[in-house]
Amino acid sequence: MNKNKHLVSIITPCFNGTKYIESTSSSVLNQTYDNWEWIIVDDCSSDDSLEMLNKLSNDNKNIKVYKMSQNSGSAACRNLALSHVNGDYITFLDIDDLIDPNYIEEQIKILEQGEKVVVSGYRVVYDNGKQLDYYPPKIINLKSMLRSDTMPCLTTMIDRSVIGDALFAEDLRSVEDYPFMLSIIKNAGHAYSNQRLLATYRRNSNSKTKDKTKLIKNFYLVYRKYCKYNPIKSVLYVIRYMFIRVFKY
Repeated sequence: MNKNKHLVSIITPCFNGTKYIESTSSSVLNQTYDNWEWIIVDDCSSDDSLEMLNKLSNDNKNIKVYKMSQNSGSAACRNLALSHVNGDYITFLDIDDLIDPNYIEEQIKILEQGEKVVVSGYRVVYDNGKQLDYYPPKIINLKSMLRSDTMPCLTTMIDRSVIGDALFAEDLRSVEDYPFMLSIIKNAGHAYSNQRLLATYRRNSNSKTKDKTKLIKNFYLVYRKYCKYNPIKSVLYVIRYMFIRVFKY
């Protein structure tokens, strides 16, 4: 490991992830860029996740495992991890997703050229085997982000200097990353759009975005509580967002 390289912190929440830990950890361990730390927070899993994660940590000093005192959701896990990061750059990886071997290398090249945030494309793989490719829009700024969240946790890498006091919304059990990313784009001004596919998002039938009623309610809370828009404006933003989201994949 070259200590002169920038350190990249990878943040992962985990709840009952035994099915995915082996493949996801392999995608991290096989990175072509070698100066990284992987911070994993177990959310009181009821399976063997914590045991598997602790073994990973014992075998690799760059992997650090923490455990929540009670089941609190992925937002709380990510916030805890943020309090322990040492990296110059930060990226996020859910326990059931995968990053390509060159993910860090390709993203960090762009940040080292002076960009503060970079977003790449990724593959969406469904339970039935269907696959779609997602490419970020050419322009990502606050205006575009308010229309649709185009900075997914999976392929967004952030210069730590623009995070400030931004946190994930622990009161939202879906779209909890949206207020965080809105704060990031406000601080950074824009995000660089990397049109390469560098990760795989496994979309399963139990996805917490399946409940449309709760999803709409959470989007409303984002605009009303976190953006501090009035009720009418918040409803209009929700309607626009949901219309755009229908055509996302």
